[in-house]
Amino acid sequence: MDSIWGLIALACGLYCMAGYWKMIKKGEIFQSVLLPKEVNLKKCKDTKAYIKEAAPKVMILGIVVTLWGICDLTCTSLGVDNMAIFWGTFVIVMVVLVWFGITTGKLRKKYFS
Repeated sequence: MDSIWGLIALACGLYCMAGYWKMIKKGEIFQSVLLPKEVNLKKCKDTKAYIKEAAPKVMILGIVVTLWGICDLTCTSLGVDNMAIFWGTFVIVMVVLVWFGITTGKLRKKYFS
């Protein structure tokens, strides 16, 4: 049961990476991660340009969160209880999340307002 957060992080990271592939392969905006429900996708000024700018950000978030989940699961399975590893990886993920929120917010204003 100690590995629940690692499993959640792993699932979230893989979900983001699947969203990236959906954006790249199908040309559809991955709304569940990028935009609030109330945003109408039909009001996007340039869907292709939005996807081109947003997709790499989704992939970066997916990779970082997936690696965090793998790190947590590895530490749990090996019995490593090092708070420096936990806080170091936690800070990295939080920095990426803040960066993701700021940059995708700017994209939302650029393409949906």
